[in-house]
Amino acid sequence: MADAVHVEIEEGDTSFIIDADNGKIWWIKESCRAEIPWTRNKKKPKKPINIISSDKFIKNVQIGSHRFRLEQQFRFDMVSPTPVLQVFNSVRGGWSETPIRINDTCSDDLACRQRVELPLCVD
Repeated sequence: MADAVHVEIEEGDTSFIIDADNGKIWWIKESCRAEIPWTRNKKKPKKPINIISSDKFIKNVQIGSHRFRLEQQFRFDMVSPTPVLQVFNSVRGGWSETPIRINDTCSDDLACRQRVELPLCVD
């Protein structure tokens, strides 16, 4: 994951690893990382990626005694003057925008490297 980009939520604990060369995105959680599905444009495989959209993924969740069908999707805008993550969440009612920071020094930061190396989550 040497060429992967480490993206952090401003003032938050959540982060992501984007490895566009290998077509992988991981959502870094507390003790593991979850792969987020996405499909790269096959017509322009060598073109630099400025906006990355994950595939929509669906999960049945339970909050208290209520069960929900949760649909989520992530869209990373890496080129706007301030990089932004847009998150679609069907339970929260649509798209929301969150400022992100691209951590260019993750490879030099022990805590960041340890998060990147977390094991895959198991459901």
